[in-house]
Amino acid sequence: MKTILVPMHGDDGDAVALETAHSVAQHFKSHIEALLIRHDPQILAGDGLVIPSDYLVEMGNRWQNMAERVRKVYEETVTRLGIQKAEIDAGGAALGCPTASWRELSGQEAEVVGQIGQAVHLGNGQLADRQYDADVLLVVAVIVDADMAGFFDRMPGFAT
Repeated sequence: MKTILVPMHGDDGDAVALETAHSVAQHFKSHIEALLIRHDPQILAGDGLVIPSDYLVEMGNRWQNMAERVRKVYEETVTRLGIQKAEIDAGGAALGCPTASWRELSGQEAEVVGQIGQAVHLGNGQLADRQYDADVLLVVAVIVDADMAGFFDRMPGFAT
């Protein structure tokens, strides 16, 4: 498994998702791609309805503030875990250690993640500016629970 895709959402689970991806990446020497998907606003305006420009500016500012907070969580977590930053085409497997990169795309999460999965499955691997060469593991949700402690250590043939 060369690439672990970690969609980030701006919530408390982001750091845990990166930590979980790192546990897997250590075993497979994988690349972790943190992905933030910009949900562009859908404005449905009827006849004569005008959306004030201040409203659109405020929506953009809120998104930018959230994106900066999520990027900060990514940067802090990658630094704390000692993960080397590299672009996806360099790949963790090529370096022999886990690597990570950050990416922002626009769209709906299910569609974007589906397009990445389809690009990998069809073998062409190209999506926007990235080349995906191998299997992708999606870390979509992480459940933090006492029973999850040591989860990977209990998997046969998998030690963290």
